[in-house]
Amino acid sequence: PFYLSELLNNTNVVNMGVLGYGPEQFYLRFDKSNLKPNVVIFSIYVYDTARTTRKFYNYFKPRFLIINNSLSLDKSYKIPNIAEAINIYHQNKFRSYLFSMIYHNSQIILNRITHYQDNRQIEITIKIIQKMELLAKEKNFKLIITVIPTKNMVESIEEPPALWIYKKLTKQLENNNIHYIDFLPALQKHYNATHEPLYVTHLKSEGNKVIAIELFNKLKES
Repeated sequence: PFYLSELLNNTNVVNMGVLGYGPEQFYLRFDKSNLKPNVVIFSIYVYDTARTTRKFYNYFKPRFLIINNSLSLDKSYKIPNIAEAINIYHQNKFRSYLFSMIYHNSQIILNRITHYQDNRQIEITIKIIQKMELLAKEKNFKLIITVIPTKNMVESIEEPPALWIYKKLTKQLENNNIHYIDFLPALQKHYNATHEPLYVTHLKSEGNKVIAIELFNKLKES
């Protein structure tokens, strides 16, 4: 968002991204906001789709279930708000919460391949995007969907789970007539030309610049 704001003159660019959030949390956060944007950029990092199926991902988080072909928030567990979390800590329940966190994350690690190669995540992500499309019509803004690849994908290093998600996701976007910007070609082109690392774990400043320029050019075209 910072580099895009530098390219767009006299434009207010708001960064609503939150570290650790997945598509479902972005949708819920935006839906509750009072913002009235002209354009919303909904970016999906390849591995973030896997978070949609889990109620725990480093912390307890909201998730959607598909019931009768529609999204429904899972209400089978409680997500503590900030005040409740502090209260739990002061009541010496933090230790049990910590054990729970370690257990749930260990299950993700032990079942890494099956965790990421789950068709439900693609179906839920597509339905979240469709809900964003309805919001775009209701609130009269232009919705831009983008797909962000992993470091290994950009550097052509084999990474089966990421490629599985990428192929499934882009195919379903196309099957549902959802237009999207795929950043993989632009990032690969820059990396192959310069061999400059664009990622640490997440994108570095140079990678974000490549994406900002690509977005800026797409916005000019539209």
